[in-house]
Formats: sequence, C-alpha cells, structure tokens
Amino acid sequence: MSIDYTSKTVLITGGASGLGFSLTTHFLAANATVLALDVSADLLSSLPSRVPEAHHPRLHPIEADVSSSDSVSAAISAWVDGGAGRRLDVLVNNAGISDKMDPTGDCDLDTWNRQLLINTTGTFITSQLAVRQFLKQEPVGGQRGVILNVISAAGLHGGRAVSKHGAVGLTKSTAAFYGPKGIRCLAIMPGPMPTNMVRDENYVKQFHQEGLAMGNSHK
Repeated sequence: MSIDYTSKTVLITGGASGLGFSLTTHFLAANATVLALDVSADLLSSLPSRVPEAHHPRLHPIEADVSSSDSVSAAISAWVDGGAGRRLDVLVNNAGISDKMDPTGDCDLDTWNRQLLINTTGTFITSQLAVRQFLKQEPVGGQRGVILNVISAAGLHGGRAVSKHGAVGLTKSTAAFYGPKGIRCLAIMPGPMPTNMVRDENYVKQFHQEGLAMGNSHK
C-alpha cells in the first residue's frame, strides 16, 4: 500500500544512520518533508549524498541531542518559525543506544544512567516538545499529530530493558491522554536488523538466547 505524505513534515530522531536512515529515505520517497535529527555532524553532512538528489529540497539534516530539551526545542522552533504555514505532523522517536547488554548483576551505573538518559528521557523530551507543538496547530481531518516510538526488542536486557519499558509506559500514557485531543501515539518493536548497532550474527544469536528464561524457549 502506498501512502502519500505530500505537505506533511516528519521529524525523525537518529535519522542519519541505521533504521533512522531507512525511515528517512522511506518518508522522502512518500513525498514528506523530513527533519532528520542526529547527534553526529559527520553522518548529517553525508546524508544528502546518500539520498536521491530529487529529494534534497525536502530533506533537512539537523544536528541535535535528544537528551537536551534546549537542543530539540531549537530544532523544532527553527523549522516552524522559518516559514509561513509550517507545522509538524509526525514525530518518530528512533534515537537510542544499546551500549552493553549486561544483566542486572553486571551492568555498571554509568551504562544504566546513559541508557535511561537517551532511551527514556530523550523520548520524553522529544514527545513533550512535539505534543506542545501539535496542540498549537489546527487539526487536519480531526488529527493534530502523530508520535511513533521505535522500541527495540533488545529491551529484554539489563538497563536497556528498563529504559525501553519506560518508553512503553510513556507511549501508553501519552496515547490515553492526548488521543481525545487529536494526537495519536503508538509504538513498534522491531527485532535485530543489520544496522551499525547489530551486525555480528553470533551477537544476534546470543541476544536471543540470553533473553530466554532458563535458556529454553519452551520453559
């Protein structure tokens, strides 16, 4: 099924690499204007060369840190205030980190805090700012905006599990409260894929095995 996003603006965090890059190319191909946020200046600078030239007018690479409210707020404001009639229609919360998949007994506090900061607090920050922008906008077809949270199946392990469960809870509470106000919030939970985060086949097998209680899928 083909979906046309002409006149829609989609903000994608972590939009310059991995799944985020795939989402960027998908929405561009669907005629959306894409604000590709990423913390990596190098990845952002190479982004235009990795998408068809015909899409360049609708591609806006933006350096921003999802763990900083000021950084994300500045990115959204720069877009919305940069031209008449501009709005934000979709937020895709894709930015996230895995770091080490250590279980509870081995996970160090720095890793724990970093995963919570990016995977949970970062998702909250971008969602909060998107909601505030959506509420300023007039509904189109009864809808003000959509938030899509990308919540990895890797959330079965260590600190990442807690950080991703937090994102699940945020998704549910946001959907329940803001749905009647014309803002949809939903989540997807993709499994391992060949991105920079996961490329080792043995790592993927270990990931699945360690996520099973007693190491057996039948117990």
